[in-house]
Amino acid sequence: MNDDSQECDQPPRCAPTHIGVMERAGAPPLRRTTLVGGGTELLARPPRATRGAGTGSAAARPDQRVSAAPPEPLTLTVGAFLLRRPSVAEHREVLALGLDPDVRLWTPRCRITDEASAIRDCLAGRDWSDGTHATFSIVHRGSGRYAGNIALHGIDRADSRAKVGYRIAPWTRGQGVATAAVRRVVRWAQGDLGLTRLVLTHGVENIASCRVAQKAGFALEGTVPMAKRFGDDRFHDEHRHVLLAGRTAPADD
Repeated sequence: MNDDSQECDQPPRCAPTHIGVMERAGAPPLRRTTLVGGGTELLARPPRATRGAGTGSAAARPDQRVSAAPPEPLTLTVGAFLLRRPSVAEHREVLALGLDPDVRLWTPRCRITDEASAIRDCLAGRDWSDGTHATFSIVHRGSGRYAGNIALHGIDRADSRAKVGYRIAPWTRGQGVATAAVRRVVRWAQGDLGLTRLVLTHGVENIASCRVAQKAGFALEGTVPMAKRFGDDRFHDEHRHVLLAGRTAPADD
């Protein structure tokens, strides 16, 4: 796992069975919308526009970082695993991973502490509609067992760049799953999205993530001193790895 894992900060979509949990977790008010072909879906109600906002205000201006449509949700295959959008059905596995000591130490952006926050993380991860991220659950093809997640986030189509973050379940660590998943997402980001600069960062002491970055073709761009406070409540230096267009990730082993 590395410290660029996707942070849960998007308005969630949710199924009726999880409404009570979401409301107790502080989710936005819900509204009901009719789906094409029948049925309904509950969506987070967007905030009302601010009266009198001028043309130069953030409320009246779309996000200029995103210059293309959001990525279309899809499923990627990598060896014995599938990369697909997160599902609320796996929220207990997501919670267990969020509470893992190594995840807590090396991914300070992770805000998963209880069942409600795990559900919120799943819902935010599967909603790609704002175009700033594409989050995948890593799932074993044969058993369906949850193996972690990987996210392309901070997607900036105007400047053609994004960050890569991941969290890997203990039962798959040391088996090359993280490296294979990073390589697959990188090829998709470079090919389908046309991104030219991908960044992966990690605490300097996180040797496993350093190996993942190197094996996935990322070059070490430099070390950022005292980059951020990690899970041990101490500031750590950080390695910044970069993969540029034309320097494609190696094929899977």
